[in-house]
Amino acid sequence: MTAAAGFRNLGQFVAAVNVSYNHGLDFTQLKTSMVTDGLSLGQAMKVQRTSMNGTTEALRAEREASTLIKSTEVSASTRTTKPTKATKTNGG
Repeated sequence: MTAAAGFRNLGQFVAAVNVSYNHGLDFTQLKTSMVTDGLSLGQAMKVQRTSMNGTTEALRAEREASTLIKSTEVSASTRTTKPTKATKTNGG
């Protein structure tokens, strides 16, 4: 929860985490650039690595974050509220 604080939404947070992990960028610096300095994800990426195409990589990260969030929501909505009973076998 602490790491996500300050981001506009879950998608922005997940995209920043993914970019940080996938490109070896410092997450704290990305977050500061985005949350405190008001930069977009692409701009924040360029602050750390000027040779990077921040726009392209940011769009990819945002698309992947959206897919991940949607798949998690679908997975959560298909779970049953009660666990199913395990069937006992007689070891034979």
